This record gives sequence, structure tokens and C-alpha cells, in this order.
Amino acid sequence: MGRRLQPEAVFAVSATSMYLGAALAVTLFAELPPVAVAWLRVLFAGLLLLPFSTLPRERLGLIAAFGIALTCMNLTFYMAISIIPMGSAVAIEFLGPIVVALFAERTLKNTAAVVSVGAGVFLLAGARPADELTGVFWAMGAAACWAAYIALGHRLAEGGEGRKLIGPAMLFGVLVTSPLCLPLASPVVASPRLLGACVLVGLLSSAIPYSLEQWVFARVSRDRFAILLGLLPACAALLGLSVLGQSLSALEWLGIGLVGLAVALKR
Repeated sequence: MGRRLQPEAVFAVSATSMYLGAALAVTLFAELPPVAVAWLRVLFAGLLLLPFSTLPRERLGLIAAFGIALTCMNLTFYMAISIIPMGSAVAIEFLGPIVVALFAERTLKNTAAVVSVGAGVFLLAGARPADELTGVFWAMGAAACWAAYIALGHRLAEGGEGRKLIGPAMLFGVLVTSPLCLPLASPVVASPRLLGACVLVGLLSSAIPYSLEQWVFARVSRDRFAILLGLLPACAALLGLSVLGQSLSALEWLGIGLVGLAVALKR
């Protein structure tokens, strides 16, 4: 990637790819459990990235921790979007990055940006009905994993080699969670169509965006990255509308505007 590329533009491509993949994943939930789709997403993404990977012995512990956080983030997020709309799930999940940004640098400008993101997230999340509270809890679990992903991802990106470490990290996370997830994923063995769809989900939702995020990680501060993540609820809501037909209320559109304001404040 050349020096002329802006981190914001690269991150926008990453976000679009990620939630196109998530929208495709939602269409598979009628045939595969959400946990199985998420696990296969990480597995295939790790395998796709493996030829471009390295595994430095001195960083094995960090790679393993990052892989577990990444895999658990995907598993909990897919459970959430199987119950509540994708835009709402991402908005609730964004509580994790908000906490990271708040504690990274408590300047007035950063506080204003975080408040704007928080307000936008609140409006995008909305009040979920009682039968969707389980989805909210899954999204909150994803938020905690996301915060760990950001903290560990910045450490992984040190030295500019993070993109070469993501594949092994994913495969380690897959290995740790395989006792739970492998039996649920068995239907893909008998269905080339399902197998191909899961490979595509892994490419769009993990291999491409996580590689691009490592490029961004190496060029922006941790709190700046956390605010850039404010683009994700808006992106998820818009893709949910265009791909899955998940309509947005006026308050949700206002939330998207507040998220955009937060990104502008952080420039």
C-alpha cells in the first residue's frame, strides 16, 4: 500500500467488505448454526492467509491471545446477528471500542468524539423487545472481545508485520474452539454450495478486512483507530438496509450522522 493511501479510505474498504460478508452469512443461518458459520469464516480466512504468513517464536503468546479474542468476537457477533438486526448488533458491540477510546486519551476533543459516538450508538441500537434481549447480551459479549482485539491488534501490528501474523492467529483460535464448533459445521462436508459460501464469507469478512485493519493499525494511534471504528455501525446499518432489507428509523439515521460527526471531530 502506497504512502498516498489514507487510513480512512482503507478502513472504509475494510468495513464494506466485512459487512457484505456478514450479510451473506445471515442468509446461511437457515442451513447452518450461526456459531458454525462464524467458526468456518475464521477457519477459511486463516487458511487463505496462511501462505502469506510468518510465525515468529518470540511472539507466539501474543499471536495466540489475539487469535482467541478474534475468534470469540466472531462467534458472539454471529450469535447476536442471528437474533437482532446487523446494524443494532454492531452498534451495541461498539461499546468495546468506546471504552478503549475513552481511556486511551482523555482530552476534550477525544471526549467530545466519544460522546458523539456513544449517542449515535445508542440511537442505532434502539430499544430491543424482550424476546431479543439474548441477542443484546451476545452483542455485549462481542463488545468485550472487540476491546481485547483492539488492544492486542496494536501490539501485533508493531514493526509492521501484523498482516503476516493474522493467519496463524486465526487458526489458533479455531483450534481452541474446535471442540464446540467442529461438530456443528459438519453439514458443509456434504454441500459444495455451503462450503463455497462459507469460504466467500471468510474472504470478505475476515481475510480482506483484518489484513487491511493491520495496515491501519500500524499507521494510527489506538484511540484514533477506536474512533475510526465508529464507521462500522453506520456501514452495517446501510448494508443491512440494502442487502437484507432491514429498514432504518429516523432516529437510526440520526445515529449514523452522530457517528460521522465523531469521526470528523477526531481528525
